[in-house]
Amino acid sequence: MNSSTRKELATSFIVHVLQALKFSSLLTLLATLARLRSRGLAHNASSDGIFKRLFAIFTRKKAARFRKSKLKSYNEKYMTRTDFIIGIDEVGRGALAGPVTVAAVLLPSFYVRRMASISLKLTSLIRANGRITNLRGIPLRDSKKLSASKREAWFAHLKKSSGVSYAVSHVRPATINKINISNAANLAAYRTLQKLLAKNQMGDLHPAIFLDGGLFMRNSIRKTSLPFKSRTITKGDEKIPAIAIASIIAKVRRDTLMTRLHKKHSRYGFATHKGYGTKIHKRAIKKYGLSKAHRVSFCQW
Repeated sequence: MNSSTRKELATSFIVHVLQALKFSSLLTLLATLARLRSRGLAHNASSDGIFKRLFAIFTRKKAARFRKSKLKSYNEKYMTRTDFIIGIDEVGRGALAGPVTVAAVLLPSFYVRRMASISLKLTSLIRANGRITNLRGIPLRDSKKLSASKREAWFAHLKKSSGVSYAVSHVRPATINKINISNAANLAAYRTLQKLLAKNQMGDLHPAIFLDGGLFMRNSIRKTSLPFKSRTITKGDEKIPAIAIASIIAKVRRDTLMTRLHKKHSRYGFATHKGYGTKIHKRAIKKYGLSKAHRVSFCQW
C-alpha cells in the first residue's frame, strides 16, 4: 500500500469516526467498523485499538442513558402515586471492623421529582469538613462513587432541607458475629425504618419503600410484617434517588463513628480505612491481634 492510499484511508477513517461521534450512536459506530473492515482499513493493531476505545466510550454512554431512563421510569411508576418515598441503604457490609450501618430517608415526592436529574445545584456555599466548598453542581450518586468532601457537602445540604427526615441504626460486631452479616444488615434496616416511622406520624399516608439490593424487611431473625409494602431493588442506589441519599447518610455517619473509634484503637488506623480490609489494617491485626471492634468471623485468614 503506497503513501497516498494510506492517506486516503486515514482520512476516510477520521471522517467516519467523526460521524460516529457526531451521532453519538453505538449502532453508527458498529456500522462504521463494518464498512472500514470491509475496505481493509481496520485490520492493523492501531486502528483496532482505537475502535476498542471508541466502543468502550459508547458502551459507557449507552449504560448511562439506560440508568437515566430506568430512573425516569421508576419516578413515573412509583413517585407520582404517593406523597412520600422512603429509601434504605447500608454501608460497612464488607468491613473487618466496626458496625454495619443502615440509613433510611423519608422524602416528599416533589423533592424526589426535583432530584430526578441527579444533580445538586446550590447557589449558596456550604461548610463541609471545616472548609467552604462551592456546591454549584455535585452529582447525586451512590456514596462509594463520591469523595468524602462531596458526601459531607450532600449531608450538610440534606440536614438543612425542610421536609427531609432520616434515621440511622448500627449493628455492632458482637451481633454480626452471632447472626451473620446478612441478618445483621436486615435487622439494622428494620430498626432504622421503625425509628423513621416513629419520628414521622404517617397517618393515612402510604409511602413507597425501597431498599437497596441485599436488604429485606423479612428475614430469619425478625419475621414480622410492616404496615407498608417494601421493594428491594437491585442496584437501587443507581435507580432511586432516595436510596442514593440514604447511602450517603449511612456512609457519613459510619465514617464519623469509625473516626471516634480510632481514638480508642489508634494502632489499627480506623480513621484512615474505616475498618475495611486494607493491607495496613491486616498488618496491624497480625501485629496486635483483634480488638473488640473487630468482627471475628471476618478475620479468619
